[in-house]
Amino acid sequence: MNHSATSSPVKNIGAHRSKLSLGPKNPQHKTYRRNENAINRALCSQISQRRIDIKAKELYEAAGVTSPTFYLHYHNPRDALANYEQKIAQDFQARASLISNKQTFYIILTQLISNNYSYFTAVARGNDHHLLKQVLSSYRDVLGGRGISDHNFEAYIGVSIFLINYWITQGNTKASLTDFCAERLASVRPIRWW
Repeated sequence: MNHSATSSPVKNIGAHRSKLSLGPKNPQHKTYRRNENAINRALCSQISQRRIDIKAKELYEAAGVTSPTFYLHYHNPRDALANYEQKIAQDFQARASLISNKQTFYIILTQLISNNYSYFTAVARGNDHHLLKQVLSSYRDVLGGRGISDHNFEAYIGVSIFLINYWITQGNTKASLTDFCAERLASVRPIRWW
């Protein structure tokens, strides 16, 4: 049997490569960052409309990027969301060395919420505060003290999330109001619920 060059499996691989994005692959490149930001905005838009089963096609069409560009950045919508939340958490952690008390903690947190308004508004609409709960829980000693029980600290987190959610849904996340909100949140004291 004689195999010609036209039936070579290498040619099929080359045909598949044509679907790959030829755009910049360097995360520091301006176009790469612009596309990633567009995908993140589209992700927030989709989350605010419905939380479950977001399709990649919905994201890349809403972002105004092509399918190969989307897949250059992420494997799937879940990966895009996890990456976006990880960047927000890293931004908070980068400022964590400044935290010495509740007031400072909430100033940094409210500034973070204000800077990532689209994400926090989207998750507030869906009442999905996974990232917010994770951040609050990781600062138990600063927020509630060492002697607080698990039940009471969970109740404290619930009250804090309720207040933050109210602040977000009222559209008061302007930078000028972050200190006011931080002051209000810092005044909430953990109490014994049971």
